[in-house]
Amino acid sequence: MGTEIAAGYPSKYETEILLKDGSRVLLRPIRKDDTRRWLAFVNKLSFDTRYLRFHYVPKEMSMEDAVRFCTVDYSNTFAFVAEVTKGKRREIVAIGRYYRLPDKHSAEIGIVIGDAYQGKGLGTNLIKWLVRVARANGITSFEADILATNEKVMTFLGKYGFLLTRELKDGVYHITFPIKRREG
Repeated sequence: MGTEIAAGYPSKYETEILLKDGSRVLLRPIRKDDTRRWLAFVNKLSFDTRYLRFHYVPKEMSMEDAVRFCTVDYSNTFAFVAEVTKGKRREIVAIGRYYRLPDKHSAEIGIVIGDAYQGKGLGTNLIKWLVRVARANGITSFEADILATNEKVMTFLGKYGFLLTRELKDGVYHITFPIKRREG
């Protein structure tokens, strides 16, 4: 599958990032032609990582799922992939995305990082870039549903400096946090 770049693709958000271990990854907006790489990435995730991200463990994601996840409008829906090159093959190692909610000022976010790349700073970079794009598109807050057992993510978001509002229901935290710039 080629690397066809659609009109409206925001190449200005492509950037190389340095991870804590010294390795580099390309962070870029997702494209429709990422479907096969997306499927390969999701299918390689461990049981625990899939469960923490999707709140259940899908047996297998389909090409239809991949098309849905890889099709964004770069405003109301946006996703970044973190990509490495292995030989001549490009491989997705993390994805961060948002979907604008009906109130038009907030968006639901989701991030999933491949097991071998967790703890290397990808989450911090994905949040930073998602916030940057969301602000540019008029979004002022993010929301997410996080399993109560996912202490790593709750700690990470708290350390990042967001003022989290959380509500626990049936073992899932619904969190909301403003992303607008602080004055002063």
